[in-house]
Amino acid sequence: MERARLAQEQRLKDAEQAKAQSELETRLRKETEDKQFEIQKADWDKIKDSKNPDDFYSFLIKYPSGYITEQAQFAIERLSKFKILPQASVSGEKIYTNTMRYRVGDTQLTRITEADSGTEIRYDSRTIERIFGNIVYVKIGDEPDVEILTLDGGLIKHRTTQSTTSFDPPLINLPGDELRVGKKWTSRTVEHNETRSIRRIREDRVEVVAYEEITVPAGTFNAYKLVMQSRIGKAISGVNTYWVEPNWGFKLKAIRKIDRPRGNSTYELHEMVSRKMGTN
Repeated sequence: MERARLAQEQRLKDAEQAKAQSELETRLRKETEDKQFEIQKADWDKIKDSKNPDDFYSFLIKYPSGYITEQAQFAIERLSKFKILPQASVSGEKIYTNTMRYRVGDTQLTRITEADSGTEIRYDSRTIERIFGNIVYVKIGDEPDVEILTLDGGLIKHRTTQSTTSFDPPLINLPGDELRVGKKWTSRTVEHNETRSIRRIREDRVEVVAYEEITVPAGTFNAYKLVMQSRIGKAISGVNTYWVEPNWGFKLKAIRKIDRPRGNSTYELHEMVSRKMGTN
C-alpha cells in the first residue's frame, strides 16, 4: 500500500511539473512573439508612408512570414503601375491581384440575424462616401465616417455609439497579394479603444478555404470562403467565417462567433440583401 501511495504521489508530482513546464514554455513563446511584433512594427512605422515599392520589398525580404506581411503586399500592389488580369485555375476559381475593391458610391444593405434562432437583429446599410488617396470613408446608415479603411480593405478605425477603435497597422481580413484557395497568413495589430483608453494586441490567423457558390437574399454568387480566428489580448477570442468577391470590398456573407470569458458571447449571421456599384 505504501509503495502504491508513493507511486501515486510521484505521478501527481510529475504531472504538476509537466504542467508548469508547459505553462513556462507557452509564456516564453508568447513573450518572444510579442517582442518580434514590436521589432517588426518599429521597422514598419519607418516605411509605412513611403512611395517607394523597394522599401516594402526589403521589408518582405527581412520578414517573409511576419505579422505585417500582408500590409506590405498591399503597399506593393498599390504602388505598382500595372494591372494583372485574372487567371482561371483548374478548379474554376479566378486568381486576382491588384483588383479595385472600393469605388465612391458602393452601397450594400446587409441583414443581420442571430445565427442559432434566425431572429432578426437589424439591417446595416454601408456606403463609400469618399476616397482620398489611399483612404476610404464609409457611411453606415446616415452616420458619416463610421469606418475608415485603406483602399485595399485594411480597417484603420471603426466608430460605434459606445466607442471608437483604431488599428495600427490596419486590421487585415483580405490578402495583400493574390486571392486564392489555400492562401493563409497571420497578422498582428495594436487595437486601441480610444474611448476607454485601452490598448491590446490583436492576432488574426486567416485562411482562404474554398471557392464556392453561395446564395444570399441578394442572389447567387461564386465567392471565396475565408476563416479568421482572432484573439484580442487575453480576454476575447472568436471565429469569423466570411465570403467575398475580389472586386467588392464588403462581405457577401459572414458568420461571426465571438466568445467572452464573462459571457455575453455573440453568434451572428450577416447576409447581403442588395448592393449598388459606384464609380471609379
